[in-house]
Amino acid sequence: MGQFNTVLPRQQESQAQTAAQIEVPAVTPEVVTEAVTEFEQSSVRNILAPQRREVHERRRHLSLPLDDIQITSPFGMRRHPITGRMTEHRGVDLRARNDYVYSIMPGTVVRAGRNRTMGNFVEIQHGDFRTIYGHLYTLLVNARQSVEAGQPIGISGNTGQSTGEHLHFGIRHRDVYIDPAPILNYIYDLIRFVRTDLSDKIYDAIRDARSASSFQP
Repeated sequence: MGQFNTVLPRQQESQAQTAAQIEVPAVTPEVVTEAVTEFEQSSVRNILAPQRREVHERRRHLSLPLDDIQITSPFGMRRHPITGRMTEHRGVDLRARNDYVYSIMPGTVVRAGRNRTMGNFVEIQHGDFRTIYGHLYTLLVNARQSVEAGQPIGISGNTGQSTGEHLHFGIRHRDVYIDPAPILNYIYDLIRFVRTDLSDKIYDAIRDARSASSFQP
C-alpha cells in the first residue's frame, strides 16, 4: 500500500486543524536559576548519580522515533493525495527535515533496503512487535543488526512514493497494523515523567542543602 506525505506548506501549517502535535520537553531541566554554593553542588551531584542511572535504564527501553514529533497524517482511512481515492494508511506520517530517526525499542533489524513505495526503509523486530521507518534519505543500520532504543537507524528523507520529506512510521503487532499514535503518546508521557521527577529531586536536593548549611556553625 502506497504511503504518501501530506505535510502542508509552512505558511499553511498553522491553519491545519487535523494535525496532531506532541511537543517534546527540553532536555535540560530548568532547575537552577541562581548561583549555588559548592556544598549545594555536591548535594546535587549526589542525587544525580542514582537518578541518571534510573533515567538511562528507562530511556534505553523506549525512545521516540524523532526528537520532535508532529503527526501530519494519521493512521487509518484517508483520501489518497494523488488518486483522490479513499485508502488505508498503515501508519502515521511525521514531520521531518533531515533529522535523525531512532529505534523506539531494542530489537533486531529484519529488513533494511529500498523499494518503490517506501523508498529507503528499515524494519525492526521487537518480540511480537515490528516497527517500520520509511522514506529515509540514508540508512545507518543493516539487516540482522541488533539495535538499542534511541539508536540512530537512518536520516529522514523523501525517497519512494512521497510528495515531500517526512517519516512514515508504522507498527505491526504480529500480522496486524496498529495505530502508532497511542504508543507515541505513552513514550512521550514516560519521558516527561522521568524528566519531571528528576527536576523535582534536584530542587529538593538544593533546598535540603541550603537548609542544612543554614544550621552549620
